[in-house]
Amino acid sequence: MKIGILTFHSAANYGAVLQSFGLQEYLISAGHQVSVINYCPDYISELYKALIIYPESGFLKSIASLVRSLLVVPIRSRRNARFRKFIQDKIHLSKLDLYGSQNDFDAFVLGSDQIWNHDITKVWDDIFFGNFPAACGKRIISYAASAGSVSQINSSHTEDIFITKLSAIDRISVRETFLAEYLAARHIRAEVVADPVFLAGALTFKNIARCPKRRKPYLLFFRLRLDSCLVKTAEDIARRLGLELVVITSSSESIRNPNIRQCLSPEEFIGYFYEASYIITTSYHGMAFSILFEKDFNVISIIRNETERMSSLLSILGLEDRISDQNSELKVSAVDYSEVNPKLEAFVARSRKFLDNSLSVSACESDS
Repeated sequence: MKIGILTFHSAANYGAVLQSFGLQEYLISAGHQVSVINYCPDYISELYKALIIYPESGFLKSIASLVRSLLVVPIRSRRNARFRKFIQDKIHLSKLDLYGSQNDFDAFVLGSDQIWNHDITKVWDDIFFGNFPAACGKRIISYAASAGSVSQINSSHTEDIFITKLSAIDRISVRETFLAEYLAARHIRAEVVADPVFLAGALTFKNIARCPKRRKPYLLFFRLRLDSCLVKTAEDIARRLGLELVVITSSSESIRNPNIRQCLSPEEFIGYFYEASYIITTSYHGMAFSILFEKDFNVISIIRNETERMSSLLSILGLEDRISDQNSELKVSAVDYSEVNPKLEAFVARSRKFLDNSLSVSACESDS
C-alpha cells in the first residue's frame, strides 16, 4: 500500500523525530511505500523558533527576558539545523494538498506522538483525526496516538468534539492504557500499542547512532526542563556508582552551563543512550530508549500529567518500580531484562499485528 504518515515530524524534539523515523522504517520493512506528509502546523513551529520572546510583567523583567532570548538564539539555531538535516536525510517527506481530493495514497496513519494533546495543539486539529478532503475514501488509522493525559481532554471543555472527531478513523490505537480505558467507557474501541521506536527495534537505531568518544563510563541524565535539585540527584547517583555525569537537555539553558549537551543531532542523542552505563530521565522517549537498549535506568516524574504516559508502558513491562516523583528517593538497581524482554516482545508483536491487520486488504474490504 501507499501510506502517508501524519505526525509531529517537524518538531526539534528527539522523541518526535525518532518515533516518526521508527514508524516509517517499520512500515517500509513490512513492504509498504511510505511517506511522511510534510504538515507543519504553526502551533508546532512556533515552539521551536530560534527567537522566542516570553512576555514578562515589568520593564526590568522584560529586558532580562529579551536579553536571555537573544543569547540562546545561536543555541537554538544550531540545534534546529541538526534536526533539519536529520529530517532531510532520514525522513521520506511528501508534499500533499490536504485540502484537495486527488491523490494516490491508499491509507493515512495518524501518529504516534501527542497529536491529541489539546495543550499542544490548542484546538482539535482535523488533520490528526483524518478529517480533511485528501483523506476522503482512504483508510484512516491512528497508531499509538497520545493525548498526553486524559485530564487534557477533560480540561479542554470540548470533550464532545474530541469524541465526535474520532468517528472518521477506521481503526484506533493509542499509546496509553488510561486513554484506551477512557475511550472504552464511551463505547469506543481502542487498542493499546507500543511506541514506534519499539516497532523499528534496537538495530534500526543502532545503525544510525553516532556514539560519543568517551574513555570513561558515564551516567546519562536526559531531562526536559531545568531543575537544579534533579541535577544534584543525578550527580549524587553518578558519584555513588563511580560514573561520570553527562547531561542532555531539551531546554535552552546552556548559556549558564556550556557542559550541558543540548545541540546534539538525533543520531548523537541515540549514541549517548546506546553507550550509557546508567540512565536517569524525565522523558517518555528517554525511558523508551533506555528499555530498547536494555539499560539500567530510573524515570523521574516531574509533572502529574506526564506520569500517565510513562507509567502505562512501565506497568505493561512490569517495571513500575522504575518510576518515582521528584521528592522520592530513587531505587538505583539493575533491571532484569530476562523478565522484561518477553513482555516487550509480546507487546510489540501485538502492536505489529494491529497495524498489519488494519492495513490489510481484507480489513479495508470489511469496512467498505
